[in-house]
Amino acid sequence: MEEELEILAWGKTEKAVGVTYSSKQLSNSVSVEALFKQCKIDKAVILSAGWEYLFDQYGLAGLVEIDKSSQWLIKEDLGEWISNIVFFALMSGFNPLLNIYGDYDEASGIFLPNHGGKTMMNWDEVYQLKEKVHLKSD
Repeated sequence: MEEELEILAWGKTEKAVGVTYSSKQLSNSVSVEALFKQCKIDKAVILSAGWEYLFDQYGLAGLVEIDKSSQWLIKEDLGEWISNIVFFALMSGFNPLLNIYGDYDEASGIFLPNHGGKTMMNWDEVYQLKEKVHLKSD
């Protein structure tokens, strides 16, 4: 009997069902890069559990390194680049800064955790994470 894996991301293909990504596929950075490239052209989506897995597996610096190749969320300014990554995770329903699930309201800038309460996103703090992210030299 085949083990059932949680779907962490989905990509559109010629087949009606598309392609699903589990932790098995996302444990390979080359697969993550391919997924990011599909996201760049709006042919894939990363679910909240997918973002949690990616942050756990690669960390913020690792995701920036992978995105360097995919060019999905890349910005010249590292702080803006990091903000883009965090924003997409939030929009999926995962807050990587608090490691919790919930809903992000872009208009108000408030993240509503599933367990209750609310958190105002401080984008200046997110931007300043660039001071803690050390990238590999090219």
